Amino acid sequence: MTHRQAFYDPFASVNLDEFNPQLLISPPLPHPASKHATLSDSESAGIMMASNQFPLALNPLPIPLIIGDPSPDIIKGDHKSRLGGSSIQLPIKGQGVIALRVPPGGEGLEISVSNDSSGVDSPTTLYLILGKDSCSLAYGNPTKKIPIEWKRLKPEQASYFQGGSIGETYWLSVDRPNGWIRWGRGYTNVALATGEVELKYKDEVGVMVWKDKKEFGWLDTVQDVSFNLFGGNNSKVKTVVLPVPLVVDLPPYIVNNSDITLSDLEDNNFTVPENLTPECQRLYHNVAGANILLDDKSFPYFSQAIQESVNTEGKIGYEMLKKKAGEFGKPDILGTYLRITLGRDMGDSPGVPYVLEIWPAGHFSPIHDHGDSNAVIKVLHGLIHAYYYDSLTAQPGPHQLGPPAILKKGDLTWISPNNYQVHKLHNPDKPGPTGLVAITIQCYRYTDQDKVHYESFRYLGNDGGKEVKDFVPNSDMAFHDFKRAIEDEWYAAHPSTDHRSKV
Repeated sequence: MTHRQAFYDPFASVNLDEFNPQLLISPPLPHPASKHATLSDSESAGIMMASNQFPLALNPLPIPLIIGDPSPDIIKGDHKSRLGGSSIQLPIKGQGVIALRVPPGGEGLEISVSNDSSGVDSPTTLYLILGKDSCSLAYGNPTKKIPIEWKRLKPEQASYFQGGSIGETYWLSVDRPNGWIRWGRGYTNVALATGEVELKYKDEVGVMVWKDKKEFGWLDTVQDVSFNLFGGNNSKVKTVVLPVPLVVDLPPYIVNNSDITLSDLEDNNFTVPENLTPECQRLYHNVAGANILLDDKSFPYFSQAIQESVNTEGKIGYEMLKKKAGEFGKPDILGTYLRITLGRDMGDSPGVPYVLEIWPAGHFSPIHDHGDSNAVIKVLHGLIHAYYYDSLTAQPGPHQLGPPAILKKGDLTWISPNNYQVHKLHNPDKPGPTGLVAITIQCYRYTDQDKVHYESFRYLGNDGGKEVKDFVPNSDMAFHDFKRAIEDEWYAAHPSTDHRSKV
């Protein structure tokens, strides 16, 4: 598979080298993570990746309608030449997302959506026009475009057409139910929107109505889509249409359906495993159980022993980490973590599917992706922060999307080929001999449709460069060997706790 970015990519299931007009149905995709716990105000704020001002949208991710190369009439953008209707349409009038995968180069892009043009010489059209130093939203017709005032959500340059040597995805979301027009670059997520305007309000009886029905009521029936890549090759642009508009992003936390509350539904705090991809559901049910824990009857001091081992020079964990100091670039002991594998590589994941990862206080991963695999992560001990990014190849570098997800012992989070693929994990505790270690179990699986397994994780080194490098998932030690070594080390230092003969 080709490398993706993060969050929902409407092109993630499309082989652009074998691109044919067709209708593809993607499996429902997931949300977020873990048992309820009392959170501080700062932790609660960290839970919400997107602003909770937006209406609730806990539906599975929309199915993409994959559209082939546009007809010559669409390329021209000439409404008069296509009175029989556009070959690219929103499946539901007045709502949906238009995403365009634009090749490198070009000077600008226009995306437009019109009400039904059958028998109409000049339908009313919504225009999004992106230039290298401009961005405008307007409505009307090709000879008279009336500007719409909008709100900028990202730094000014981020709102413009990028061009350059890297292909980009640009998207426009039309939301008839709520009156939002949003657009952005990269993954189709509210977090990546660069501009928006709200054209409806809730009236006295609680119904969403147009602020000016005469001016904007025609948006109820928009359906025909066209575009024009200025200074580029329109025939190289690929198009995806989603039937559901962008309302609110999916959160990164999973809770069991018996734990979710009405307030969670209102605030979009969590999801349930049934909303995840089938692969994530399998992984979730393998590790969510109460007995997936470190400190069991066989070794009740396991987490404490790991913490002591990684924090103490000369002990097994510390020395293993010291050998890995240059693994991701320039030597940095904090940029290391241990990978303890459980079982064998089954051929359906990048490396061994179950990995115990050990993060001493202050340690972190590079910004990396997961080879387009699905993943479920459960925190077994301590606290870990997950930072999400738009892309490894974003210019001038990856952009962090919102505050980190704050994951505590017992919490679960998820990754899919279309969501949260690019992230960085960090144990925020202060390094030192008493620092609290974080321990997670990471579980991976390719989708059943993935026939070209990308066996490496891709990452950016800690030297500040932009080169994306491959990391082949490895094993620092097998689980049973590691547990036995840590157990022997612990009981040698704490003989009074050795009750193995009684177990």
